[in-house]
Amino acid sequence: MKYLKVKTKGNSNPKGKPRAYFTCHPDDYDKALEKVCSDIFKTHDCAIYYTENMADEYTGENWETDLNQMNLFVIPVTFRLLSTPNRTMNIDFSFAKANHIPVLPIMLETGIDEIYSKEENFGELQYLNPYDYDLTAISYEEKLKKYLDSVLISDELAEKIRAAFDAYIFLSYRKKDRKHANELMQIIHSNPLCQNIAIWYDEFLTPGESFKENISKILENSKLFALLVTPSLLEEPDGKPNYVMGKEYPEAKKSGIEILPAEMIKTDSDSLREKYNNIPDSYRFDSEEDKNRFIETISKLTHEGSENNPEHNYLLGLAYLDGIDVEVNKGYALKLFEKAHKSALLEATKQLAKMYVTGNGVEYDIYKAAAYELEVISKLKNTKNDDHSKRQLITELIDMANICASGTEEKMEPSPQKTLSIPNAISYYREAVHLQEEIINSSENSENDIRLIRKYLSVLCNMLHGWKSWTNMTYDEVIKYYEKFAKYSTDLGKLSDFAEDIFYWRESNYCLLKELHYDSSDYEDVFRKTIEAAKAAIKSGCDNYDFCHEEERVSWLQKKISELDENAKDSKTITKKASLMADLAFLGKNYGLWRDYARLLDILYYNGVCYYMYLKDYAKVCIWLQECYLKLKEFREIFPESMERLDISMRAEFDIGFNQYKTSLHLVSSGSVNAICSLIKQPNTPDKGTLVDKAMRELIQNYDKDDTFMRDAIIPGLRKMIEASN
Repeated sequence: MKYLKVKTKGNSNPKGKPRAYFTCHPDDYDKALEKVCSDIFKTHDCAIYYTENMADEYTGENWETDLNQMNLFVIPVTFRLLSTPNRTMNIDFSFAKANHIPVLPIMLETGIDEIYSKEENFGELQYLNPYDYDLTAISYEEKLKKYLDSVLISDELAEKIRAAFDAYIFLSYRKKDRKHANELMQIIHSNPLCQNIAIWYDEFLTPGESFKENISKILENSKLFALLVTPSLLEEPDGKPNYVMGKEYPEAKKSGIEILPAEMIKTDSDSLREKYNNIPDSYRFDSEEDKNRFIETISKLTHEGSENNPEHNYLLGLAYLDGIDVEVNKGYALKLFEKAHKSALLEATKQLAKMYVTGNGVEYDIYKAAAYELEVISKLKNTKNDDHSKRQLITELIDMANICASGTEEKMEPSPQKTLSIPNAISYYREAVHLQEEIINSSENSENDIRLIRKYLSVLCNMLHGWKSWTNMTYDEVIKYYEKFAKYSTDLGKLSDFAEDIFYWRESNYCLLKELHYDSSDYEDVFRKTIEAAKAAIKSGCDNYDFCHEEERVSWLQKKISELDENAKDSKTITKKASLMADLAFLGKNYGLWRDYARLLDILYYNGVCYYMYLKDYAKVCIWLQECYLKLKEFREIFPESMERLDISMRAEFDIGFNQYKTSLHLVSSGSVNAICSLIKQPNTPDKGTLVDKAMRELIQNYDKDDTFMRDAIIPGLRKMIEASN
């Protein structure tokens, strides 16, 4: 693999580690390689192979053999990757698909989903997005870890796999003959009696360690020394013995280990005897008789009876799936897993589910994955009902929910098997939440258990927000889950100084706010809960600010905030405080917090308008709308002033803030538009014409014909108002 470079965690030796192959568009190499390696190494100790020049074509006959040993292809996705000719899409991705090697696309740009999902590109293949800032969904880091767990083997499990082999043999070959070495291993393992034999077949030296100590140890643990014979063995580069001739073969002779030469390509026997002292006669593989005698000699190293042990077959299956001390052979792996599955081994059933859901060694088949996952769940439900068993079951319920929710939109409808649908995904998450609550209620509340239920509730609430209409849940049932999310998040937020906990405290209450005004006719209850949730969200704000040259304005804001009653529960004080906190966060360049306050205000204004409209208190309605307009105007005016004060070092953060500013402005605009439209439709609304005229003037002031985002946000708003007034 000389043409391949490799990165490992802490620059450790790559030998024996799971193998990932990184490939991208040549112009993305500099920005993508380090990020991808850093993200993966945070959770997994693997070897990441790559070529330094992503435009280089592969040469020689070994590249296919090398790439076929990879456990995973990682592909950073950009517009240029999808729209211009390149090796990654034309060769690497096609090779991975043809050989059923899992592919992990990592989306590095937004707005390219349409071209990404074209059949000639990635089609339905799911990607991970490191820039998805919706923290109510499962985080990118967690999704990455879970995916890597499903395709890469841990160190602990790798040791169990190695212990399952009956014996090891040492395979010595010239590296230019790697293709023939792989063929020889396949011939050996094609005999079922030899599938329990592991093979030392690749670079095994650790930098800084003695060659003699390493090879002596490996030879000591090997039962025989297989020598791949081709004319390459006779070559002496620069007049010096090649590595096999000068190092490996002499050490094998010295150790006294049995040597089996396997002649894969006709080689001059006299020259071989001359350069390899006392070499035994070769087994000629163009002779079936010699080949069978070679295999028979190796098969004598195995133990009888282990082939009927389901756990043994499962571990061997993992070895062939990932190439742990054997060649990668996913066909063998599948047969071994199926054999163990028929013996009711739970781990084998789960592994089959993983293979079909990732397309690892098999055609991607979400329905088969679901069938195997349901078997796992059924078996776990019949085990003892302790906390450990419940935790196992929760993990599988979450996996089943993700299978139900995966794939394209047509899979949201119930499938022919009635298993793959969004309602079922929600149902599995609800079951997981209830089990986690049982664990919390049956023992002391551990912080970790509360974090877990918060995580499950955050995903469940995110799903309910988009798809609750697909379920038969009532509004009160839906809100109950949002209130639980807010409760557990608030409990952790009060106990912790972690930024993540503070965020979830604020975010969970925002989610509750966002959901409250849907499908409810009890405006008084909704508005009361809105104020309570807003109060909790404001209280959980953090002080991560960088005020630069805004001292005078900041002092004024802080004075105004301190003058407000911290324990006030009235809507006016809560809204005023949220408005001042938004200004403070923006001036301090804490754009994430500022965005959250902008969204909070949007919900407060909207629900306030709905509530007072329900009471027919139109004076209060106009006050709330006027406050919304003023805030909108303030957001519009304050941003350009602050923008000019950002230096070059703040450019990246500025870009994030700018996008969040536009999003928040759109949210506030759409919230006020919806409230006004609702108000206009009421038969007793006074002076509709003035109200529409005022709203239209305010929205037009936001219109910038050169800004497509604002154009798309404002024009539909104007149309809605005109339609409502008519």
